[in-house]
Amino acid sequence: MFIRFCVPFFFNVSFFLAALSAKAQLDSTNEQEIPDVDMEIADLIKGMTLEQKVGQLFLVGFQGREITEGAQTMIREVKPGGIILFGRNIKTARQTARLINQSQITATELYHIPLLVAVDQEGGVVSRVKLNPPFPSALSIGNAENEEITQRMGYYNSVLLKSLGFNMNLAPVVDIISDKKPTFIGNRAFGVSVNQAVEMSRAFALGQKLGGIMPTLKHFPGHGSGFVDSHVALPTRNDTLEDMLKADLLPYTNLNQDVSPEAVMVAHIAFPKIDPSGLPAAFSKVFLQDILRKKLNFDGIVVTDDIEMAGASVTTSLGDRAVKSLLAGADMIMVAWNRVAQKSSVNKVIEAIKNGKLPEARINESLERILIAKRSLGILYQATPPNLRSFRSLALSNSISDLSEKLIETATQKSMQTMPQRDPKERVGIMSVVSTRKNFHSHFKKTYNSTTLHFGTPALRSGELVSKLKKSSNSLALVHITSRQVAQLLEYIPKNLKKRVILVNGDSPGIIPSPESYRHIFNIYTSDPRSGGFLGLALRNYFRPSSTPPQPFDLRTPAGN
Repeated sequence: MFIRFCVPFFFNVSFFLAALSAKAQLDSTNEQEIPDVDMEIADLIKGMTLEQKVGQLFLVGFQGREITEGAQTMIREVKPGGIILFGRNIKTARQTARLINQSQITATELYHIPLLVAVDQEGGVVSRVKLNPPFPSALSIGNAENEEITQRMGYYNSVLLKSLGFNMNLAPVVDIISDKKPTFIGNRAFGVSVNQAVEMSRAFALGQKLGGIMPTLKHFPGHGSGFVDSHVALPTRNDTLEDMLKADLLPYTNLNQDVSPEAVMVAHIAFPKIDPSGLPAAFSKVFLQDILRKKLNFDGIVVTDDIEMAGASVTTSLGDRAVKSLLAGADMIMVAWNRVAQKSSVNKVIEAIKNGKLPEARINESLERILIAKRSLGILYQATPPNLRSFRSLALSNSISDLSEKLIETATQKSMQTMPQRDPKERVGIMSVVSTRKNFHSHFKKTYNSTTLHFGTPALRSGELVSKLKKSSNSLALVHITSRQVAQLLEYIPKNLKKRVILVNGDSPGIIPSPESYRHIFNIYTSDPRSGGFLGLALRNYFRPSSTPPQPFDLRTPAGN
C-alpha cells in the first residue's frame, strides 16, 4: 500500500519565479549554443556498439522497490535508454529517490549513459506518487480554463518528480473526450472542448518543462470518445484525416521544443479510413512518418505505449512488434512488464539490423533524438541526483493544496451559474448526503450549517435513501459520485424522485444516465473530499439566502470523520 506524501497548504511562488528565470536562460542557450550539425552527438553515436545503440531505444519496467539482482541483470542485458516506474516501485519519497539513484548508478557503470526515468504522473486516479490531498485530475484542472493555474500545476508536478530523480513524465493526456458519454480516458483529459484541451494541456506541458521534466503528450493520434481500452483490445475509429485535423490532432500541432524536449506517446488504435492497412498507429508509417513527422512537423521523441498490451497484437512475437514499430518511425519502444520479453525484443531488433531488415541509419536517427533530449535535460553524461531537500521544500509549502482548492472553488462557482433560479416560496433543503467518503460529508455540514444525515452508497441500492425522501417532501439529497460504479447505483432512485436529488460528479463526463432527470449536477471532476466544503457554502446561500454575508470558513480546519 502506498504511503501518501502529505502536502500542507500556503502558496509558494518562489518555485515558479525560479522557473521563469530558467526559461530565459534556456531560451538564450537555444538561440546561441546549439550547432547546426551536432558533431558531439554524432561522435558519441560512432563510439557506441550495436547493442548499446539498440538498448537506448527501449523504455522498460521492472518489479520491486530496490535494485535487485534481477533488475541489475535486466539493465546489464538490455542496456535500456530509459526505465519506467509504476506503483509497484514506489512507496516513500526516500525509497523512490534511492531506487532511481541506484538505477542510474547501475546504468552509468555498465554503459556510461544515464537513463530517462519515466512515470505516469497525470494527476487524479493516475498518480504513481500519491499526495494528500490528492493531486487533482487533468479535467478538474482544465475545467477552470485558467492557463496560469494550469501551468503552475504542471510546474509543481515537475518539481515533485525531479526532486525524486525522475526526468520524464508520461503526461499530459491530450485526448479530446465527450461530455455526453463515458470514455476510456475519463477525467484524465484536460477538456471536453477542443480549445480547452489544447490550451490547458499545453500550459501544463510548459509548466513541466520549466521544472526540468520532459512532458509526453498522449495518446497519439487520440482515443477520442471511445470506450475500448487498448490494454485489453484494439480500438478502431472510423474518422477521416480531415476529421482528426479539426480536433484530435490539434494538440500535436506547433509543438515547441525551445525550452526543453518533448515526447509523444503513440497509442495502439487503428484508423482504417486513414491507414487502410488497419495497423495500430504505433506500427503505422502513415501516422508516424506522413502525419506526425511531415504534416505536423514533430521532431521530438516518439515513444510507443506498452507493446505488451492486447491492442498491440499485430504479431504474437513482441520482438517482431518492436521491429515493426521502429520501421514505422517510433524512437523508443516500451516493454514495461516482462523481463524475458524485454531481452528477446532487443535481440530481435539487433537481428533485424544485422540481416538488413531494419536499416542502421533508421536506428541512428532515433538514437540522435534520444541523446539530444538527454543532453537538453542535463543527463547525457551524468544523471541529475535526487534532491529530497527540494521535495521537502515543496511538501512544506501549500502550493499544490491551495491550487487544488482554487480549482474546486472555481468549478463550484461555474456550476452554480447554471443552477435553476430558486423559487422563493419553495421551502426545501439538503437533508441527506450520500458519499463513499465520510469526510466529504464532514466538510459539507461544516459550511452548510444545518443538520444533515450521511449515508454510504449501499443506501441507494437498499432503498434507504428513497425511504427518507418519501417521508419528507421538503427534503433533498446530495449524492457524491466518485466512480462509474456509484453512478450505476442511481438507477435505484425512482424517476419521480430524481428532481429532488442533486449530484456531485467527482469522476468524469458522461457517466450519469439521463442527467436532465436530476435537479442539478455539479461537475467537479475530482474526488477530493474538500469539495464538500465549497458545495455546502454554495448550497447554503442558494437555499437560505440572507442579506447578511456568510461568515468565512477555513477548509484547513480538520473536518473530522
